[in-house]
Amino acid sequence: DNPNMNYWVYVNNLFLVIFCVELGLRLAVYQCSFFYNEDKAWNWFDFAVVMTGVLDQWVSDLFVADHDNSNTQMSDFVALLRILRLLRILRAIRLLKHLRQLRLLMAGLVSSVSSVVWIAVLFSLLVFTSAIFVTNMVGKEDVDQFEDPAAIVGWFGTIPRSMATLSIFLTCDDWSTPARMVNKVYPWMEYFWIWYIVMGAFLILSLLTGLMADKMKEARDADNEATQQVNPDELAKCLDNLKRDQELTITDFLEIVNRPEIASELSKCGLQNMGESEQTCLFKLIDRDGSDSISWPELYYAFTQISKHACPVASPLEIMKLEG
Repeated sequence: DNPNMNYWVYVNNLFLVIFCVELGLRLAVYQCSFFYNEDKAWNWFDFAVVMTGVLDQWVSDLFVADHDNSNTQMSDFVALLRILRLLRILRAIRLLKHLRQLRLLMAGLVSSVSSVVWIAVLFSLLVFTSAIFVTNMVGKEDVDQFEDPAAIVGWFGTIPRSMATLSIFLTCDDWSTPARMVNKVYPWMEYFWIWYIVMGAFLILSLLTGLMADKMKEARDADNEATQQVNPDELAKCLDNLKRDQELTITDFLEIVNRPEIASELSKCGLQNMGESEQTCLFKLIDRDGSDSISWPELYYAFTQISKHACPVASPLEIMKLEG
């Protein structure tokens, strides 16, 4: 925006080129599926941001130059293109895709909107009922008994004025002046001010803080659950890399389940931190005929069923629901 800092134009163009190259590579890899795969929301967003940048940085400059040189009637279109510059702030939202904590914070904020509305209703009721009380006790009485009657009428003369004044009280900004003026005539009003500020400024603020903390925890738990979600295809892929033709003995089985990649997938099913006794128990459950050996199809089928009945909070024996 500073005409003396022209290097920002080159910086903007550099980043736009990088974004275009990134988008082009992703389109080359995913092709049409780029617009409808599991990340389609972020893909559409990235596509819109990059195209907006292209219109803003390159296309709009061409139209502006053409408009200035030919004096054609394109002022409305040129103004629309210039408005696109405001959409550059959307680039910051791309950070949500890569910064997990920021993404969780925004998720908690969005999920708490409905609850925040009810807290706002509670806050409004507190201010409204307090305004009715103060207006009738102070603003509607003999205001000439106060040090500055005009100021009292301006602060508490009507319910809307009282609501505005009491809202300022909760910011703790210059609330002592009207409070002291009222306290000189009604000393007992000091207790009302204390009660009102404690209820409004502290309790409701604490309620709002607790709500946000609770929603943040829910968002974090949901994100962790999604991260720990079992992918049967991933488990099958790990098993395919270890496929053997011969029957598996208990020793072979223990070697397989103790491999890091297999143990990681099984932990998502609730089979985490299994000791040798639990691993042996699992082997016996798979070995239905009691031959002390299992075939590869039996192992594959058993692990597939375990992944389908995954329950990360259950004990290993509780989630071994194998169909015979």
